[in-house]
Amino acid sequence: MVREGRARRLGVLAGLSLLLGVATWAADAPGSAPGAAGDGAPLCDLLRELRLRQLAPGDEAEARRAACQAVLDAFATGGRVVLTSAGGGATTPEPGELVPVARAEGGRFGYLRVAAVEPGLAAELQKVRTQVSVSSEGGIVVDLRQGAGNGLAAVTESAELLGTWGQPLVVVIDGSTRGAAEALAARLRESQGAVLLGKPTRGLPYAMRQVHLQGGLDVLLPDVPAGGRAEPLQPDVPAADRGGVSTLAPMGQGMPQVAEEQDVCVRQALDLLTAICAFRQKHF
Repeated sequence: MVREGRARRLGVLAGLSLLLGVATWAADAPGSAPGAAGDGAPLCDLLRELRLRQLAPGDEAEARRAACQAVLDAFATGGRVVLTSAGGGATTPEPGELVPVARAEGGRFGYLRVAAVEPGLAAELQKVRTQVSVSSEGGIVVDLRQGAGNGLAAVTESAELLGTWGQPLVVVIDGSTRGAAEALAARLRESQGAVLLGKPTRGLPYAMRQVHLQGGLDVLLPDVPAGGRAEPLQPDVPAADRGGVSTLAPMGQGMPQVAEEQDVCVRQALDLLTAICAFRQKHF
């Protein structure tokens, strides 16, 4: 079933690639024979109808980029269209703030919101260490929801640094945790004994690779090895459904707009840390 789903995704992406290679999709005559554009015909027809109704960008290149990004988002690949510079070279956006939120919780626990695992994350964690200063009886919540990143080399360094803090760790994950952030969650559990809380991850702990499509577009896609398949990382403690906000707002516009104190997963993580610390004090 998983392989069939993957095959369907690859088929759609192949069809999109074919579509993007057809330069005249917007100028097709209304009477064109169905299927004239091959596998990309349905999407080609839809885009043409949207443009006829002024529901799609009038600029052909912009419409292609939007259609491509929509398909990437629909399959939750984490991929994105790569913009091309004036000199013809592809450019990728610089990663934003790697740790947008770092604070103490009640003087006992710390909360870290890691947006992306990229080179420099360990240095950023060390920099914000004083902001999450907690007692020796406390712990740290590492929130990797919506986390991604391409810095697989930074995974080991960041995990080892967090381990030197000597605090119990609870890592919050969800279905949009992918890439290097997904690899970091797994490493923290394996090497530092962190407890994973939340929902299964996307199952794509791979670096992103630039791929050229017909029609002049470049996209970043997970570099899934041959024969590989999505294998989500399962949480040790599922997210509880007890009311409140359970997911963060999209980070596309910068900082999440949801206050973490209203976030049921953060509250659950803090409750779990309280129980872990109480157990350690009693038995160790």
